[in-house]
Amino acid sequence: MPWLETDVRDQRIRFVVAARQPTATITAICEAFGISRKTGYKWLGRQAVAQSVSELADQSRRPHHSPTRTSRRITRRVVALRQTYGWGGEKLVALLATEGIVVAARTIDRIIAREGLTRRGCVLSPLGLKIALSTRHNRTDRLSALRRPE
Repeated sequence: MPWLETDVRDQRIRFVVAARQPTATITAICEAFGISRKTGYKWLGRQAVAQSVSELADQSRRPHHSPTRTSRRITRRVVALRQTYGWGGEKLVALLATEGIVVAARTIDRIIAREGLTRRGCVLSPLGLKIALSTRHNRTDRLSALRRPE
């Protein structure tokens, strides 16, 4: 016999329907569904505010705003410098400091990664061309070719 698969949203809808019955007690319904009363009241509150069961779906955990996020002006400047020089955070920190922009090297590296300006196994040349890095295997082969026979 296969396991009974149920969607979380469907369980929440069943909970709200059961909790809206006139003889239902929240404590008993929550216990039957295996949730805390706090969670049960949260689901009932969401449904009551929206007047729809569509609000019972999982909500995004992404923050509504990020007050400490690096400004767009600095992000654009980091991207422009990365495309111009192909450098990483350590070198771009000094370059940005001459322009009066103080930002950590790790922040610059995160901006570069977030903007998709990195490629694993590739580097950007100063002209913006992608240059493939040799793999460790290839380096070993080249080194072994240079060794003198014994």
